[in-house]
Amino acid sequence: MSLVIHKFINVFDYLVDTEVPIVNDLPFVYSEEYKQAQRDIEASIKRILNQKFSAALRRFKCNITQLSQVKSLYKNAAKVLRERDYSDLATETDARIEELEQELLAKQKYESSIVECEKDLSFYSDVEHS
Repeated sequence: MSLVIHKFINVFDYLVDTEVPIVNDLPFVYSEEYKQAQRDIEASIKRILNQKFSAALRRFKCNITQLSQVKSLYKNAAKVLRERDYSDLATETDARIEELEQELLAKQKYESSIVECEKDLSFYSDVEHS
Protein backbone atom coordinates (compact mmCIF):
# COMPACT_ATOMS: atom_id res chain seq x y z
CA MET A 1 0.00 0.00 0.00
CA SER A 2 1.35 3.39 -0.97
CA LEU A 3 1.38 5.91 1.84
CA VAL A 4 2.52 8.87 -0.23
CA ILE A 5 -0.35 11.06 0.94
CA HIS A 6 0.33 10.13 4.53
CA LYS A 7 3.97 11.16 4.04
CA PHE A 8 2.85 14.51 2.64
CA ILE A 9 0.93 15.09 5.87
CA ASN A 10 3.72 13.94 8.19
CA VAL A 11 5.82 16.92 7.15
CA PHE A 12 3.61 19.13 9.32
CA ASP A 13 4.98 17.33 12.39
CA TYR A 14 8.31 19.07 11.81
CA LEU A 15 6.90 22.58 12.00
CA VAL A 16 6.86 24.50 15.25
CA ASP A 17 4.98 27.58 16.38
CA THR A 18 7.76 30.14 16.47
CA GLU A 19 5.56 32.81 18.04
CA VAL A 20 5.50 31.14 21.47
CA PRO A 21 8.46 30.67 23.84
CA ILE A 22 10.61 27.60 23.21
CA VAL A 23 9.95 26.38 26.74
CA ASN A 24 6.97 27.43 28.82
CA ASP A 25 7.76 29.85 31.67
CA LEU A 26 11.28 30.54 30.36
CA PRO A 27 12.27 33.63 28.36
CA PHE A 28 13.84 31.70 25.44
CA VAL A 29 12.43 32.61 22.04
CA TYR A 30 13.21 31.59 18.46
CA SER A 31 15.65 33.73 16.51
CA GLU A 32 14.48 35.69 13.48
CA GLU A 33 16.67 33.45 11.31
CA TYR A 34 14.92 30.35 12.65
CA LYS A 35 11.49 31.95 12.18
CA GLN A 36 12.37 32.77 8.57
CA ALA A 37 13.55 29.21 8.00
CA GLN A 38 10.19 27.95 9.28
CA ARG A 39 8.33 30.35 6.96
CA ASP A 40 10.45 29.12 4.04
CA ILE A 41 9.65 25.50 4.91
CA GLU A 42 5.94 26.31 5.16
CA ALA A 43 6.08 28.01 1.74
CA SER A 44 7.80 24.94 0.27
CA ILE A 45 5.20 22.65 1.82
CA LYS A 46 2.41 24.76 0.37
CA ARG A 47 4.02 24.78 -3.07
CA ILE A 48 4.60 21.01 -3.05
CA LEU A 49 1.10 20.25 -1.78
CA ASN A 50 -0.48 22.50 -4.39
CA GLN A 51 1.63 21.01 -7.20
CA LYS A 52 1.75 17.32 -6.29
CA PHE A 53 -0.90 16.34 -3.78
CA SER A 54 -3.92 16.04 -6.09
CA ALA A 55 -2.04 13.96 -8.66
CA ALA A 56 -0.70 11.62 -5.98
CA LEU A 57 -4.16 11.31 -4.49
CA ARG A 58 -5.71 10.38 -7.87
CA ARG A 59 -3.08 7.70 -8.44
CA PHE A 60 -3.56 6.15 -5.02
CA LYS A 61 -4.93 2.59 -5.01
CA CYS A 62 -5.30 -0.12 -2.41
CA ASN A 63 -7.04 -3.45 -2.11
CA ILE A 64 -10.16 -4.30 -0.14
CA THR A 65 -8.17 -5.80 2.75
CA GLN A 66 -6.37 -2.49 3.26
CA LEU A 67 -9.46 -0.31 3.03
CA SER A 68 -10.13 0.03 6.75
CA GLN A 69 -6.55 1.08 7.50
CA VAL A 70 -6.47 3.43 4.52
CA LYS A 71 -9.74 5.09 5.54
CA SER A 72 -8.39 5.68 9.03
CA LEU A 73 -5.08 7.13 7.81
CA TYR A 74 -6.68 9.34 5.22
CA LYS A 75 -9.44 10.53 7.49
CA ASN A 76 -6.68 11.73 9.79
CA ALA A 77 -4.86 13.26 6.82
CA ALA A 78 -7.99 15.21 5.88
CA LYS A 79 -8.31 16.41 9.49
CA VAL A 80 -4.71 17.66 9.51
CA LEU A 81 -5.20 19.37 6.15
CA ARG A 82 -8.29 21.17 7.49
CA GLU A 83 -6.40 22.24 10.61
CA ARG A 84 -3.65 23.66 8.37
CA ASP A 85 -6.11 25.59 6.15
CA TYR A 86 -5.97 23.22 3.21
CA SER A 87 -9.69 22.51 3.26
CA ASP A 88 -9.83 22.06 -0.53
CA LEU A 89 -7.23 19.27 -0.33
CA ALA A 90 -9.02 17.78 2.68
CA THR A 91 -12.28 17.68 0.73
CA GLU A 92 -10.45 16.10 -2.20
CA THR A 93 -8.98 13.48 0.14
CA ASP A 94 -12.39 12.63 1.59
CA ALA A 95 -13.89 12.35 -1.90
CA ARG A 96 -11.07 10.13 -3.19
CA ILE A 97 -11.35 7.73 -0.27
CA GLU A 98 -15.13 7.53 -0.77
CA GLU A 99 -14.60 6.92 -4.49
CA LEU A 100 -11.96 4.27 -3.79
CA GLU A 101 -14.25 2.52 -1.30
CA GLN A 102 -17.10 2.46 -3.81
CA GLU A 103 -14.79 1.07 -6.52
CA LEU A 104 -13.47 -1.67 -4.24
CA LEU A 105 -16.94 -2.68 -2.99
CA ALA A 106 -18.25 -2.80 -6.56
CA LYS A 107 -15.26 -4.86 -7.66
CA GLN A 108 -15.82 -7.25 -4.75
CA LYS A 109 -19.49 -7.59 -5.68
CA TYR A 110 -18.71 -8.23 -9.35
CA GLU A 111 -16.02 -10.76 -8.50
CA SER A 112 -18.49 -12.55 -6.25
CA SER A 113 -21.05 -12.60 -9.08
CA ILE A 114 -18.48 -14.04 -11.48
CA VAL A 115 -17.63 -16.81 -9.02
CA GLU A 116 -21.33 -17.63 -8.69
CA CYS A 117 -21.73 -17.71 -12.49
CA GLU A 118 -18.72 -20.00 -12.82
CA LYS A 119 -20.21 -22.35 -10.22
CA ASP A 120 -23.53 -22.37 -12.08
CA LEU A 121 -21.83 -23.02 -15.42
CA SER A 122 -19.75 -25.76 -13.92
CA PHE A 123 -22.87 -27.36 -12.41
CA TYR A 124 -24.78 -27.23 -15.70
CA SER A 125 -21.76 -28.56 -17.56
CA ASP A 126 -21.53 -31.48 -15.12
CA VAL A 127 -25.27 -32.15 -15.49
CA GLU A 128 -25.03 -32.22 -19.31
CA HIS A 129 -22.10 -34.67 -19.22
CA SER A 130 -23.82 -37.13 -16.91
